[in-house]
This record gives sequence, structure tokens and C-alpha cells, in this order.
Amino acid sequence: MFNFRKKKEISIDSLEKGGSSIFSDIDTCLSSGYPEDAVNLIEDALKKVSKHQDKLKLYLKLEQVYVSTDKPDMKIQTYKRLSEFILTEAPHLKFEVIPQSLELYKQGDYTPEPEEIKPLAELACEKKDYSTALKLISGFVKKHAGHADYDDNYLIAAKCFAAQKAYAKAVKIYRNILSKLEATDSRYLDVKSALLLVNQKAKKQRQP
Repeated sequence: MFNFRKKKEISIDSLEKGGSSIFSDIDTCLSSGYPEDAVNLIEDALKKVSKHQDKLKLYLKLEQVYVSTDKPDMKIQTYKRLSEFILTEAPHLKFEVIPQSLELYKQGDYTPEPEEIKPLAELACEKKDYSTALKLISGFVKKHAGHADYDDNYLIAAKCFAAQKAYAKAVKIYRNILSKLEATDSRYLDVKSALLLVNQKAKKQRQP
């Protein structure tokens, strides 16, 4: 018979030696003035560990090491590696790093991948940082027509415009999206309701 047992995940705990955790060893290296050794420990662990949550912790720890040693370029490079890991291996963890991605983007230190724009713009919109959300979406729609998130990102833009009382712009987006949706699409009723609401506000806004 075939053996379809799930491959065992290798965790950080399995790398412990003599009861000492790898993070404890990393902190010891840093406090002793040996950041290179700390980096080597992390890189070695990243090659061995397969558990996604533990890999995330290791990447974040590596970022901290580069921050503490004043190496911003290496920190950004590490974050790009982390983002690639999230996108290709562990998309279920993306919401754990989105806030950090947004801050780096606002600082000009990070260029998001197309798949990251939607969650980043959603978070910016939730934080009422509409200008950042619209900047993200503007760059996206110019380069990625036909992308799976194209319409969804436009809907986030419409929400931002409505929040800024730029109702005419929101109406234009909602009408355009609605014209492309089938009545059976799960977004159809929500978009139609949003259009009716902002259209009423747009009419009131135009009244003298």
C-alpha cells in the first residue's frame, strides 16, 4: 500500500541543543558583540526549518539583527526575502506582515509585489490613510491591467474617494465595475448598494 503520511514539519524547537533555544543563542551572540554569528545561526536555521510560523519568526529576528547593527540595506533585503517567502510558501501568514510592509512602503523603503497591493490598500483605507491607499492603487492599475485584483483594488479606491467626499469619482468607479459584473457575482449587490448611496450623496453635493 502507498504511504500518504503528511511530511513532518521541522520546527525551531527541534534544533535546540543542550536545552538552549536558538533565539537564546542568537541574543547571546548579539549581547557578546558577535552579530555575524547571530546572522549565521539564523541563516542556518532558515535552511533547516520547514514550519512556516517558525520561518516567519526567524526572518523577523534577522531583520532585528540588522536594525541593531545599523544595516538598513540588509534589513530591507531581508524583508524582501520574507515577502517572497510569504507569497510563494505561506500566503496564509500575509496579514501578519502587512502592517510592517505598509510602514516600509510609506518610508520609501519597499516596493510591494502586485499581489500585496490589495491587502496594503485595504489596511491603509481602514487606517483612514486614503492618500497612501490611492497611491498604491494608482501605481497598480497603470501597470497591471487584467490582474485578478484589478477590480477589487478599484473598489477600494472608490471607498477612499467616498470617504474623502469625492463622490463623483466614486460613482464613476462603481458604475464602471457594475457594468462588468454579472448579477450572480458575489460582489454585485454590494457594489450596486454602494453606487446608490454615493450617487445620492453626489447629487446632494451638487445642489446649490
